[in-house]
Amino acid sequence: MPIDNHVGYGECTEIKNTHFRTLIQINLKMWKSYMQEYGEKTFTYWDINAGPGFHEAFGKGSPIIFLEEIKNVGMNYCANFLEKDPATSEKLKYNILMTYGQDAANVWQGDHNVTLRTWIDNQGFRFLPGLLYSDPTGEEPPFDLIAEFSKHWRKVDLLIYVSATNIKRKIPYGCCRLLESINKIDKKHCMIRKPMDAFQWTFLYLTNGPIPVWKKQGFYDILSKEGNEIIERLNLTNEERERQYQLSLFQLS
Repeated sequence: MPIDNHVGYGECTEIKNTHFRTLIQINLKMWKSYMQEYGEKTFTYWDINAGPGFHEAFGKGSPIIFLEEIKNVGMNYCANFLEKDPATSEKLKYNILMTYGQDAANVWQGDHNVTLRTWIDNQGFRFLPGLLYSDPTGEEPPFDLIAEFSKHWRKVDLLIYVSATNIKRKIPYGCCRLLESINKIDKKHCMIRKPMDAFQWTFLYLTNGPIPVWKKQGFYDILSKEGNEIIERLNLTNEERERQYQLSLFQLS
C-alpha cells in the first residue's frame, strides 16, 4: 500500500470508504433505536487511526464520513479521533474546524497504544453505547489493546480493517493468526467481508448485539458456511490450505 504523508491509500480505498460509510449508517441506525428505547443519551466514537480527514486523491476520510453520518441521524455524540503523526493531526483539526466547527470532535495527538489507554485505565468499566474503528497504516491492528478496551467498554462495537496477507507474512516471526486475534476479543458475534486484492483486505465487525445481513456486498457471519470459508482462506497460507486439502483426500482414501 502506498503511503502519502503517513496516510495509506490504494486500489481498495474507494470501496473501503464506501463500505465504511454504509457500516456506520447501519450501526448508528441500530444504536439510535436502542438509545431511544432505553434512554441512553450519548453515542461515543473512537477512530484510533484517524488520518487527516481528507485526502486530495480519495476525498473524505473516516473522520469526516463519521461526522456526516452522525449528524444526519441527529444523535448526541462524543467523537474521539486519535492520530499519531503531529502534522497529520493538525490537518485533521483544521479540516474538522473548517467543516463543522471547533467543538465537533476531540482530536488526540499521540500513539493509540498510549492515548487509548486513557479510556482503559482512567474510566473503569463502562456500559455506554458506541463504536471503535481501527484502520492502521503499515501495521496490524492492535488486537490485544482492542480486546482489553472492549472488556472495559462492554457495549462498544468494533470495526476493524485489516490485511490478512500482511498478518500471514509475519506468522513465522511470532505474529498471531487472524482467527486467534479475533478470538481474543470477547464479543458474541463477528461479521467478516470477502477479501479484496492480493493483500486480502477485509472488514471485521464485532458486536454483542445483532449483526446486519449484508451478503450483497460480501459480508457474512463468521459462523456461517460462507463466513467459515472466508476465515479459513484468510487464516491459512496457500501452502497450508493445500496441505490440509491433501490430508483430507488421504483420509478419505
